[in-house]
Amino acid sequence: IYPELVEDTATLSAVVAGRERTNATAVRRLAREPRQILDIPRTIGITEIQRRLASILDEVGAGRPGAIYSSGKFVGVLITPAEYYRLRRLSRVVAWFRTAGLELATADEGEIAAFVHRFREAPGSAAGSAVG
Repeated sequence: IYPELVEDTATLSAVVAGRERTNATAVRRLAREPRQILDIPRTIGITEIQRRLASILDEVGAGRPGAIYSSGKFVGVLITPAEYYRLRRLSRVVAWFRTAGLELATADEGEIAAFVHRFREAPGSAAGSAVG
């Protein structure tokens, strides 16, 4: 399943239940999309930001995230608006799975596969889920 391809959480239960399939072309497109959040962010100090804000924003705009540190403490991350909105959409997907009983942040592939199998075998999944 590819929850990132689901437009809203109302459709997500149908995808997890196997009643709806994702388009193969959309899956290939998704696989090619960069995920800035997976890149190792460049460390940027407050002093550097003050000196080079325009060039740092150009780098971030080009898809290179930055981790901001102040007095040696991690205080934030710079990402593109597109990555921010992608993550916002995913937060709804993560919340849907949490409500359905799976914590995606800590689940491994086996746990996810077992969850999907149980979800598809559940009596309510054929008619629609209360989750979503």
